[in-house]
Order: sequence, then structure tokens, then C-alpha cells
Amino acid sequence: MESPRRKGGDLEDGLEMSPGHGLHFPLPERVPSLGWRGINFTAGGRKILKDCSGIIHPGEFTAVMGPSGSGKTTLMNILSGRQNPSGRGLKVDGTVTLDGRITAPSKFRDSVAYVMQEDALVSTSTPREVLEFAATLKLDKSRHEIKTIVNDMLEYLRLSTCQNTMVGNQLTRGISGGERKRTSIGMELITQPSMLFLDEPLTGLDSYAAVTTSRVLKGLAEHGVTVLMTVHQPSSEVFELFDRVMLINEGEIVYHGPRTSLEDYFVSHADLR
Repeated sequence: MESPRRKGGDLEDGLEMSPGHGLHFPLPERVPSLGWRGINFTAGGRKILKDCSGIIHPGEFTAVMGPSGSGKTTLMNILSGRQNPSGRGLKVDGTVTLDGRITAPSKFRDSVAYVMQEDALVSTSTPREVLEFAATLKLDKSRHEIKTIVNDMLEYLRLSTCQNTMVGNQLTRGISGGERKRTSIGMELITQPSMLFLDEPLTGLDSYAAVTTSRVLKGLAEHGVTVLMTVHQPSSEVFELFDRVMLINEGEIVYHGPRTSLEDYFVSHADLR
């Protein structure tokens, strides 16, 4: 568990600080709106997604919520271009748009970063080594430029105090779960993506780490990055950070709109029953 009182750590300045505080590393200059219409997905004769439509505007922090098996991750995989539409027994219908123009997700996959639920970090590496290695592979920058970018990213991701600590594993003690997740996020931010998708990034984190990680993501959205993440039962403190909420049930989007309007939506629909 991450200590909220650790000097120089995640809460050195308290969670009252602006989510975008300390964000100095490069970000994309322009982020398009992402839309989708009539998305259907069938696997092995079973319809996973049913006529899903929606739009996400630049700089929005959106939570995709719903019970297990509702289709949350499947929709996110399709929108990010990760879902193979031609696999055996698979069928995908519908359109995806960027700024209103129909676009194949595979065409803009390079501008979408995807953080999986299970990380693939090397246990003997440190957060600094992980980010420097990713930057060296993906960026055409000098060693000095890479070091500057990594330093800024470590600070923003609240990883400065653990930057030289091994990631660790089940047998070797290392950084905390929240620090692991933010290291994984940092790896994907290296390429300056315009959109960041995350699959259950808060799963397994304690309440403090979940809030810290969510505030990091909120800060990215405030600087123009479109952030979309699946989440299961967020705390009220985390929930209040979202700009928009998408609720999926049995493959259908039952609500997609402002977080602040969610309660009114369900109250009005309850009155119709």
C-alpha cells in the first residue's frame, strides 16, 4: 500500500493540487474527436455488442462502466484498432470516425496508446530504466532530450521517489501497485498519443493509489489527451474526476453523457416505468 505521507511521493503536495500540475513533457498538438456508429460485434454466433454509437471529444476523461461480460473491453478494443475484425467466427459491423470522417481504426492505431490490465514490466528494471528504454526505442531524440522527457514524466507520474527502485514481482519486493500502473502509463505516453485507452487500470489498487492514478489521467485530459478507461465500481472520489460516463449492459450502451447528468437520467427513466 502506498503511504500518503511519504515525503516526495504521490501526496507530497496533497491531492488538492491541480491534476495537470507538473505536466511538462511533450503532448500531441492536435487531438481529433472520436466517434462510432452502429457498432455490432459477433463472436461464435454470440452478439457481444449491439448497435453501439457515441462520440468522445478531445480532452474528455470518460469512464466505461458495466458488469463483467457486458462488452466494455470489446468496444474499447474495436475503437483502438486492436480487435481483429476478420478472425474466425468474428464479425464487426459499423463505422468509426475521426472528426466526422469515416476511418478504419487500423489507420489511426499509432495515435492511440493502450494500457492493458496486466502489465508487462521487467521485474529487475526500475521505473526510470523502463521509461528511458521505451523512449530510446520509440523517439528520435538525443540522450539529453530523452533524459529531460523522462525526468518530467517521472515527476508528473509521481514516480520520482521510486525511480531507482526495482519493479519487483511476487517473489521480490519492489514498487507498489499504483507505481507499477503509472509506470505502464508512462511507457505509453512516450509516443505522445492523442488518445489513451486503459483496461481496468484501477483493479487491485488501494483507494489512495486509485485516486492518485485517476488524477494523473485527469491531468492528461485537461491538457487535451482523450482518456477512455474501463472501471469497475470506482469510489466517489474517483467518480467525480470523470467528465463523461458510458454505461454498457449486455452489449448495449444504456447511457453515454456527462457524469453530472447521470443521476437525473436514471431518475427520469425510473418515472417512466
